[in-house]
Amino acid sequence: MAWHARISASSMKRVLKCPGSVALIEAMPKHLRRPSGEAARLGTAAHGLGEYCLRQGLETSRDLIGGFVGLCEQEDAVVHLPGEGEDGQAVGYKWVYPIDEDMCAAVDVYLRVVAEEAAKLSAPELLIEKRFDLNWLRPDLGGTSDCNIYEFLGTLVVIDYKHGQGVAVDVTDNEQMLTYGLGSAQEFDWLFDRLILIIVQPRCPHLEGGVRRWETTRERLKEFEQQVAVGYDTVMEAGNDLAEIESEFGAGVIPEWWAEKYLQPGEHCTFCDRNGPLCPKMTQRIQELAKADFADVMEDDEVLAAQLPEKVEDLQNEIVATQIAQVLDWVPALDRFIKAAKSLAFQHAAAGHKVPGHKLVEGRSVRKLVVPEATVVEKVTALGIAKDRLYEPQKLKSPAQLEKIGPAVKKLVNGVAGEDGTWAVEPLAMKGKGSISLVPDSNPKPAITLDPNADFAGIEEDDEDGS
Repeated sequence: MAWHARISASSMKRVLKCPGSVALIEAMPKHLRRPSGEAARLGTAAHGLGEYCLRQGLETSRDLIGGFVGLCEQEDAVVHLPGEGEDGQAVGYKWVYPIDEDMCAAVDVYLRVVAEEAAKLSAPELLIEKRFDLNWLRPDLGGTSDCNIYEFLGTLVVIDYKHGQGVAVDVTDNEQMLTYGLGSAQEFDWLFDRLILIIVQPRCPHLEGGVRRWETTRERLKEFEQQVAVGYDTVMEAGNDLAEIESEFGAGVIPEWWAEKYLQPGEHCTFCDRNGPLCPKMTQRIQELAKADFADVMEDDEVLAAQLPEKVEDLQNEIVATQIAQVLDWVPALDRFIKAAKSLAFQHAAAGHKVPGHKLVEGRSVRKLVVPEATVVEKVTALGIAKDRLYEPQKLKSPAQLEKIGPAVKKLVNGVAGEDGTWAVEPLAMKGKGSISLVPDSNPKPAITLDPNADFAGIEEDDEDGS
């Protein structure tokens, strides 16, 4: 049976540039797959708000401020109007995001762009959150486009909203957008003359602004169709080759020839689940960077000296600056690699697997108030302590700072244990659990074991691209 994998529009850039990544990701243990981060879920909520407004024919989302968007376990978004639910919470939602000024300001840019583009066309047809199946080209290809506007025999507009503010996305020759264009073109039998692709990303700075558009032709889209077909076939070839290798040598074996043929590191690695030490090509690249000799910039002393000032101190400054600049060029790749390594190691250890030479430990915890601020103020002022002594400017003092007010306050903060083991005086502050981190075995802290099913934050993820 041939190997197969689902390929979405959002991954098309990586798929075409690094076809082997699809098979590598499919082969990953499930506990190491990258979960949706907070930024991605917020983006999903904002998309849900935008979709709701478009379907309801609303020109602005601001009338919904005070409502919220609920996400279930599968991260489907449901918009709730102001006044629905108790305190913005709804039973059955795993995540709840308030519809606030910040979300509405960004979503309204998207709504305005859709309205303006539709107004330019004659009898426009809107497709909102349209699911496209590209099985007519190759199996297991598809995606969901945010908004498409079609004018019969005229213009096809593809609009993609991105709520993310971490990575600015270019629109020119954007593979994800062109994939949406393919799906929409097939939907309308290719009966259009102009193709306009628009990315709306109002929260992320870009030289071209928060709304970026690129016009292309049906001919360019036909060229991209062939690129996708060839890329898909290469992905399948890579997957089948890797399956044969695993059947002969076992899972996890990745020969150098396979990596050289099917893997290509680049900026598309940023959002790849296999990014970091689990990718042999990326690991090789980082090793090459790490082994680089800073003195290489001095290979041709005569040429370099001729280009630099005669003064020794100026020459030294130029050399140092050149070396620093060379290292700075490596920083993004090195940072991503190190962060990915830490995240993968933590996930692996948290799932109950041993990471050689490392262990999970519990970090230092600090005391936090376990009662409302008003309760602290009431109990301490009852001792005759002035209320202003409990506060730093605009802020209640920490438990350690409260203790320094006097012995009586210290007893309130720490509590007094009764003879029967219960509290004679309930404490105002108690220590919680420290954060969990992965450290070398040489660390003196005792090792701990986590429940693989427990909910923990782990290493923070990079901001997503706002899809």
